[in-house]
Amino acid sequence: MDWGIIGTVLAIVFFTTTVIVTLRLAKRKKPVWAYKATKIIGLGTDAPRELKLTFNGTPVNDVYQTTFILFNKGKEAIRQGDVTEKVTIRFRGGEILREPTIKVRSTEAIKFSAKREVKERENSIELDFLYLDHEDGAIFEVLHTESREITCISNIIGTKKITNIGEFESSQPRPTIIRPIIISVLSVISVLLITMGATLGLKIDAELLGPIYIFLGVFCVMLISDIRSHIRYNKFPNWSRNIPTEEAFLIEEGASIKAYCVKCRAKVTMMNPHIITMKNGRPAIQGVCPNCGTKVFRIPPS
Repeated sequence: MDWGIIGTVLAIVFFTTTVIVTLRLAKRKKPVWAYKATKIIGLGTDAPRELKLTFNGTPVNDVYQTTFILFNKGKEAIRQGDVTEKVTIRFRGGEILREPTIKVRSTEAIKFSAKREVKERENSIELDFLYLDHEDGAIFEVLHTESREITCISNIIGTKKITNIGEFESSQPRPTIIRPIIISVLSVISVLLITMGATLGLKIDAELLGPIYIFLGVFCVMLISDIRSHIRYNKFPNWSRNIPTEEAFLIEEGASIKAYCVKCRAKVTMMNPHIITMKNGRPAIQGVCPNCGTKVFRIPPS
């Protein structure tokens, strides 16, 4: 049995299969979505206890702000005519408190839109677009009460389903490439030294082999961690990173939120309180002093 011929045949089969699979995957539609929910009002948040949200005249205790992303990860464009059933995000057991806010679109030409719908007593968001080329999509935010489950369904010709790719990360820093290069070089050098030593008949002290293998294992673990961080970073398109967040919603009528007025030099009950995001990314409550009209702020404890 000629193992050289068998190896050559297997290599050709593997290469051919790889080319075919790559070509098949290169031209396909792949709609994907992800989301991240943040509780902004209720127990376990930094919001003051007196901060309430009213919905249809009824106070709401627990409020979530969920950021969604939907885009086409495939190489083939998704046209409006391919969508036989609109892309719908369902909130089971929860209520959507206002129309969704589009934070960013990959390009305005896709005409991405989102609107609130209530069908069969179930709150949902219906999404629409003109087309989605490779990595085209949008990010939008939804203000809602607690939901048992959030799902995304649709019927798009040429696709089986919309894949959830995990928690949406919009502010993940770019991973460094220097450390994995150094780790790879050190690992290759270590393996070459051990291999050359065995080939030349050099005996390595058994006491040294243990630490060498431990270092190689540590290098491998660090390299795998770096590879994972690069994969996670490249999971979402470039336009989806570092999306600014703004929080602004109604406060329960009659809520008493006090803040210090620097002009009056006293604590006052602010007028027109609403939540803002400061430059450092932390939320704060901004209002107006009822006595002098100066802007006043209250920063929740971190």
